Amino acid sequence: MTDLPYVQVMTPPNPNLRWEKVKMVNFGIDFESKNHLLSGSVEYYLKRGEDLIGRAPLDPTIGYSVGGRNEFIGNNSALKGHGLDVQLNVHKSIGKLNWTAQLLYSKATNKITRYDYESNTISSYFSSIATPVPGNPRYSLYSLKWAGLDPQTGDPQVYLDGEVTKDYASILSNLSLEDLVYSGPALPTDFGSLRNNFRLGDFTVGFTISYKFGYYFRRPSLSYSALFNNWIGHEEYGERWMKPGDEQFTQVPSMPVAGTSSSRDFVYTYADILVEKGDHIRFQDINVSYDLRRSKHRWLPFSKVSVYGYVNQLGIIWRANKQGLDPDYIFRLYPASPTYSFGINITL
Repeated sequence: MTDLPYVQVMTPPNPNLRWEKVKMVNFGIDFESKNHLLSGSVEYYLKRGEDLIGRAPLDPTIGYSVGGRNEFIGNNSALKGHGLDVQLNVHKSIGKLNWTAQLLYSKATNKITRYDYESNTISSYFSSIATPVPGNPRYSLYSLKWAGLDPQTGDPQVYLDGEVTKDYASILSNLSLEDLVYSGPALPTDFGSLRNNFRLGDFTVGFTISYKFGYYFRRPSLSYSALFNNWIGHEEYGERWMKPGDEQFTQVPSMPVAGTSSSRDFVYTYADILVEKGDHIRFQDINVSYDLRRSKHRWLPFSKVSVYGYVNQLGIIWRANKQGLDPDYIFRLYPASPTYSFGINITL
């Protein structure tokens, strides 16, 4: 009422709070062929985090709560992971043409081994940083199990306790973690790039192909609440259910009638039918340069002048999803545009 600053205790005192512990073991090997054609390295690592900071339930008889939640922050979590990093270099000369290539590959996975807190707010499992779940990766994607559209009304339906329902108020209040579908990792588990450079005399051209595999994302969809309240539309509007039988051809819910719960949009937005594989291969960039040297061009007042051009974000070569979406820019209204740069580098 006074608008004055105030302080709130967010977690009770914890005399046992201590530093997090991270243990890591890694080993690798570097290699090179006798003729220097091939070189590279391979490194494998194991990582374990213990006593990680996280939430845990608090004995309600203590009489302490924040916003009605009996919880505290402490060393209540653990995680383990492993990964592989591979670098392969190729250097080959064919006459005056010099070719160098570099292949990078990384694999990184992790799994929550301990987390003593299970959120009773089901929406916390749908946030960009979902509540951790033991046995799954730290960054995971969870969804509601889709049960199709109601053939009479076009309302979205999901499974609750093994039964098909569209009682949206009951869905939000009674959903448990066991009712959710684990869709997969939200971050790539396999990723890397391939870089090629070709040099002929003073002319050089190079390009990079990057790739990401082993993860999932939730594609944007039609929200009637956003449409009616904020005029934010979506192309799915033209695919919506309009009459009985349409459920055979579309999964987009019908337009809601007056008084429909806003939770109806929530059910469709977070249904597993909107989950897509994020795997893709991208044409990352290309660069072209030409060198002018005073040793060849006596009129040049500098020892070397390099003229170059560079283009980034050339587009996707292949993607696993059939919607034409760019997994790196799923919420952008327009595809990522290439960026161009040109310049001159002078060496005195």
